[in-house]
Amino acid sequence: MELGPKTRIFAEDDQGHSFYIIAYGTVSVSTKNNGQITTLGPGKYFGELALASTAKRRATVTTVSKCILLTFQKADFDTFLEQVPEAAADFHIKVVNDVSFGMLLHHAIGLECFTKFLESEYSDENIKFWVAVQGFKKLEDDEKDLREEALKIVDKYLNDESDEGQVNVQFFRRKQTLTSPRSKLMKT
Repeated sequence: MELGPKTRIFAEDDQGHSFYIIAYGTVSVSTKNNGQITTLGPGKYFGELALASTAKRRATVTTVSKCILLTFQKADFDTFLEQVPEAAADFHIKVVNDVSFGMLLHHAIGLECFTKFLESEYSDENIKFWVAVQGFKKLEDDEKDLREEALKIVDKYLNDESDEGQVNVQFFRRKQTLTSPRSKLMKT
């Protein structure tokens, strides 16, 4: 998006739907109460909270000079985060400062820390099982490959004679998965 000088990109209290990265030029960020807060130049970004929530804009952003902006729409960003849970976790940790435990496990550092904790508690079979199931979910829809991988996971983590140590799965779910490896347990 290319804009001339003194063009308002959005106003405080507008509903946000886009995130911007400045490729060229300068913008001014201001609020009703404080006036101009700062200026931003190439490589800087603004509007990121619109990607994380439906909250209204907290400032007005206006071009100071001619600007070229890269724009990301919330709908496109949401689709991306659904497809790449690792990126969703990273975004929520770094930008939103609020992350669910499930999302934290999709972040490399979060997964590493939790794995170390479980190892110290002698229960790392649970996180190994979770990682195996996440890998299973990413497999292509080749019936033979899916069945082979599901049976490996079942044998490794759900059978009574498992070398890894049996994971904490409700009895009826474990029994269901042992008889049908493509059950809900492997999809959720």
